[in-house]
Amino acid sequence: MKVKHVSIEPMNPALILGLSVISLGLFLPFWIYLKNREFEQICEEDAPHSGRAIILLFVLPLIWLFISQLLPKLLDIIGFAIILVLVLKYLFDFCAFYSHLTKTHFFIYFTLFTTGALGLYLTLFNTAFLIISIAFFFAVPLMQQELNMLYKTYTLKREKKNFYNSYY
Repeated sequence: MKVKHVSIEPMNPALILGLSVISLGLFLPFWIYLKNREFEQICEEDAPHSGRAIILLFVLPLIWLFISQLLPKLLDIIGFAIILVLVLKYLFDFCAFYSHLTKTHFFIYFTLFTTGALGLYLTLFNTAFLIISIAFFFAVPLMQQELNMLYKTYTLKREKKNFYNSYY
């Protein structure tokens, strides 16, 4: 994986947590989209496409929410299952790239993301599932902190390279 050293401003994990709590978890898919855009800047060919994030995390669930009122119950459940599988596949790709980029353990973040995503999507059926989505509120600030450290390392390497190359 060829990583470009681009300048990306770090985000405050406490701010992300605050926005996530205020928006009842709706900021989390947007955060995933933002991080995916940054991943595309860092490593264009290996990062999951950010358009896929928009479609799977925003557009399809909203379309399903509106159309599910018109469909019979069986088609409603099948549509929800298909969207859920596509979202989990995307989160798998996102977490795999993240763990490869930051050299962290894939299973921990994928488990937290999967649990959080299931909680958020099942909240559409019953608000009691909102408790399960707390896993998102743990994973996202931790992931942002790791990314902030990675971006800081990239910035230091780039500045060090520019500093030492100026003497040649």
